[in-house]
Amino acid sequence: MNYPVNIAGGSCVANAGYIYCVTGETTTSTSTTNVEYAKLAGGKVGAWIATAPYVAPVVLESCVVSGGYITCVGGHFGSTEYAEVWSAHLTAAGVGTWVQTLSYGAILCL
Repeated sequence: MNYPVNIAGGSCVANAGYIYCVTGETTTSTSTTNVEYAKLAGGKVGAWIATAPYVAPVVLESCVVSGGYITCVGGHFGSTEYAEVWSAHLTAAGVGTWVQTLSYGAILCL
């Protein structure tokens, strides 16, 4: 199934049969805090479902999965660049509450 909107600069990860996509920039150059997830089965993507929004409307953040958590680093919004690191628990019901961890220590844009 197609993603709900045309988007660029977001970050997607897969975990336990689901795909989770964090933020991005729309075709109108608007950054979003949207986080969407969908079930993966038989090489197909199921219906996209909105879940807990990200903490800032950034683009070009980098996200990874480890131990059932998604962790996202950096990104930028307009001329502001971020070094924060945020994590949230992943479940079949979506993304849990985003919690800030230690900052990366440098501003980065991946």
